[in-house]
Formats: sequence, structure tokens, C-alpha cells
Amino acid sequence: MGIDVLGRLIEVTSGRPYEEFLDQRVFKPLGMKDTTFYPSPEQLERAAEAGMKRDGKLVPPLRSLFDPPAGAKYPMPCGGLFTTGSDLSQLYRMMLGRGALDGLRILSEESVATMTRPQTGDERPGPVATGLGWAVVKKPQGANANLSVGSFGHSGALHTNAWIDLHKDLFTILLIQRQGLANSDGEVMKAELQALAITALRPN
Repeated sequence: MGIDVLGRLIEVTSGRPYEEFLDQRVFKPLGMKDTTFYPSPEQLERAAEAGMKRDGKLVPPLRSLFDPPAGAKYPMPCGGLFTTGSDLSQLYRMMLGRGALDGLRILSEESVATMTRPQTGDERPGPVATGLGWAVVKKPQGANANLSVGSFGHSGALHTNAWIDLHKDLFTILLIQRQGLANSDGEVMKAELQALAITALRPN
């Protein structure tokens, strides 16, 4: 809900529709050509279909808020954005560059530092704190055992998962669409992906 409110604040402050602001200030500069709130029929043909397990089989899920929009007129900031792994890697490269990518600055280093700093103090127990729009690793363990303290990322409602580790100079992106996937099941995939990425990039 807070992200939806933030979307409206951006509209009021910038004087532009939320989706237009993101497109002009973030997506186009970063070359994110397949990122949109309103996917075309051609883009929807390439979209991954979500699934869920029922009676031991992977079947189409029950309808959710994250189905492709049909005739939508307004964006849903909290979870209505469609993208690709290639586009998302541009965004994460920019964040890995502390707000800049290939000489183009999108965010100030100060903004990135503030966004990715724990903002919840001791209010949120456990190994992960909350920053401004990002989860932040306080204590590496479980699925995040391979990440450094201060790594930041985000997990989606259908278990998309991505993390940025500034100390190791890497990011990982796991794009899946599974409704009803228990965290314990997802943890194995996340931990394995991170371990493989770190091993692959470690000097021999």
C-alpha cells in the first residue's frame, strides 16, 4: 500500500503520470525497452505464465491481482510492472553502480545509500531489515547465507527474487512465477542460485 501512495506522491510532485515519469526518468535512459505497466499483445505472448501445485501437479493458478491487465487505465505501483530478465539486469547494474550505469547517472549516490540503509532499527526482528523500497541483509543466513551484510534486494509476490551485493560486486536475479510456493521451498533455489553465481565469478 505504501508503494501505491508513493506512486501518487511522484505524480503530484512531478506533475506527470506515474508510468510516464518512470518511463522517461528510468526505463528509457537505461534501455529497458520491455518494461511497462501495459504490455502489448506481442509482449504478453512472451510473458511467463504463473503456476501453482495442486494434487502434485503444476497447474494454472487461481486469478490474482497480478494477471495481465485487460483495458487497464491506471498503473499499479505495488506490483503491476511487466519486465524481462534483460531489462531488470539494467536496473540492477545501475544500482550496483550506486545510481549510475555506463556513465549515465539515474540516482545520486546519497539516494542509493539512503534507500539501501536499514530504516526499521530493531522494529523488524530477524536477519533482514527494511530500507526504502529494499530489503537489507543484517545477518547472512538461510537463502542469503552467501551474501554480505548490507546486501539489498526484493522478493516478489510470486517468488521473483533479486539481490545486489556491493561488496562482492555482483547481483543475482531469479525470475519464476509460482503461486503458493512455500518460503522453505523457494529458499533452496535462492541459496543455490547465489552460491553458483558467486562461485562462477570467484577468481581461480
